[in-house]
Amino acid sequence: MRNRIAVMVGLVATVVGIGVLAPTGASADTGVMVLAGQGTVSPGITISPNNETFTFAGTGVIVTTTTNTTTHGIETCTWTGGSSETFATGIGDFTGNCVGALTSAISGSFIRSNVAEYTFTGSAPGFTNGTISGVCTFVPTNLDTSTRITAYSLECVISIP
Repeated sequence: MRNRIAVMVGLVATVVGIGVLAPTGASADTGVMVLAGQGTVSPGITISPNNETFTFAGTGVIVTTTTNTTTHGIETCTWTGGSSETFATGIGDFTGNCVGALTSAISGSFIRSNVAEYTFTGSAPGFTNGTISGVCTFVPTNLDTSTRITAYSLECVISIP
């Protein structure tokens, strides 16, 4: 776990260091959260479209920047949601919370337009300007005997504008 957090902090530092994040005004506080975790899907993603319910739990690091870069610390996020997905694509919504230095409820919607990548937008009233967007890499971690994806891992980079 310590190595995973160190890698996340390194990724955040790299993203901030190469200028991906830029303040939008004198009082704006933009940032990024790198989040990794696991979840479950029921009844399971298959080749045909299904209505799914899912859970997720992950840990990440938030870094914001105005004139100086500030690491806010560890966030633990959990959410649940519903989706319509196949092995190749999907859409859905989620709600939950993140607890840590910047505690907030979180909700939003996502699109998976290829096998391994989700893009999403949402709200997180406890984070800076109350909005979030990002990209997550989706990796199935369990394929049961009926060829259903019932467990997964996500690694996300979340923009806090």
